[in-house]
Amino acid sequence: MIKAVTFDLDDTLWDNQPVMVEAESAMYTWLQQHCKQLTEQYSLARLKKLKDELLAETPELAHDVSELRRHTLEQALIDCGYGSASRKLAEQAFDQFLTARQQVTYFPHTESTLQQLSQRYSLGVITNGNAEISQMSIGQYFSFAIKAEDLKISKPAPIIFSKAVSLAGVKPHQIAHIGDHPIHDILGAHQAGFKSVWFNPQQDNWEYHEHQPDAIAHSIHEIPALIDKLSNKE
Repeated sequence: MIKAVTFDLDDTLWDNQPVMVEAESAMYTWLQQHCKQLTEQYSLARLKKLKDELLAETPELAHDVSELRRHTLEQALIDCGYGSASRKLAEQAFDQFLTARQQVTYFPHTESTLQQLSQRYSLGVITNGNAEISQMSIGQYFSFAIKAEDLKISKPAPIIFSKAVSLAGVKPHQIAHIGDHPIHDILGAHQAGFKSVWFNPQQDNWEYHEHQPDAIAHSIHEIPALIDKLSNKE
């Protein structure tokens, strides 16, 4: 029997691409106003390139996307001559990004589905991103949230799913995890002993023969019925 349901966030409960565009735009607008020396030398595209370069040099930052962005901004500011003020300015610019990053548009039926599920299951979040579910209207439906940057390790690592088991207070096979990523979400859930629901609104083909999702959802409102079916298979 399923007793808890965990969700990925980005591209599972909302389309993340426009969110990131707006967040980066808000950050860059602040930089244009307060750090003109930087924006004279760094376009937004060049900042993204620097972020990729720094990630290649320090791959452990893949588990902390917030620190990766702060580090990128700090390095660019140092490069542009801001010296000892660079870290504080980087923090301020990142705050603009993070505030805008919480402004999401949920997929249709998200709030009503979460409300429905929360009446029957303990709900949690497992995300590799830095969205703050507690700052969103749907945060009220979740009992816990686990972010990769807090544990310094990302999905599909088993430890992040084990943390969910501990917080939910149930057995691994009593948790269903829902996410869009075949590796981070579905493989991670499979390896942890969870049931898995692949959120696949694009109706892509499943291309991984080593593991399979237990169910596939093409829209959010299908999820409660799929969880019921998984629970009844126990």
